[in-house]
Amino acid sequence: MKYHLYTDGACQPNPGKGGWAFILFQEDNPSKKFSISGHFAQATNNQMELQALLNGMRFFSDNIWSGSEELIIYSDSKYLVNGINSWVEGWSRKNWIKADKKPLLNKEIWQEIFGLKCKLRPIAIHVDGHAGNILNEEVDKLATGAIIKI
Repeated sequence: MKYHLYTDGACQPNPGKGGWAFILFQEDNPSKKFSISGHFAQATNNQMELQALLNGMRFFSDNIWSGSEELIIYSDSKYLVNGINSWVEGWSRKNWIKADKKPLLNKEIWQEIFGLKCKLRPIAIHVDGHAGNILNEEVDKLATGAIIKI
């Protein structure tokens, strides 16, 4: 069974007040969606993108995953998509040091994401932001709306 997870994060300004959100649904039942958002008083856009992913993966792991489901992640953040698909394994092997020999920013969040990735084996797909993808637009509104709650 396939599940689709749309994630987004936002900051106003960057860094500044931050919001994150995710939308999760089963492919065979897209009308039954789970959507959750949250906010931080001080954050960066990348931190909010990662919080959206982390919280979506946690929700999926804790409430749905039984071992046979497939998780597909959609994000307009190339940092997030490249990180989960390509970079995180290398960062882990190199003790969370990047190729430029500098420590990885947001290391603690990436470590949690990596643990969930090893368990869930998701794939991540990049979608263009603000380009008419209805679910990406919806999750963006949830993330920016979360900032207003601060």
